[in-house]
Amino acid sequence: MSKATLERYHARMQRVLDHIDQHLDSELGLAALSGIAAFSMHHFHRQFTATFGLSVHRYVQLAA
Repeated sequence: MSKATLERYHARMQRVLDHIDQHLDSELGLAALSGIAAFSMHHFHRQFTATFGLSVHRYVQLAA
């Protein structure tokens, strides 16, 4: 993966983390979060887990 691609992936994931932090009292489903990252749900779930070492669901639980 090129450096530019990696930076875009990190920016997408940062948008998701920012959204989660700002909307902990809202519904944070996989479909909405993958849309924020502009990935398919399947790809987003795999990338999130690979990047952070835990699932989106578990991250939201820990952040709350």
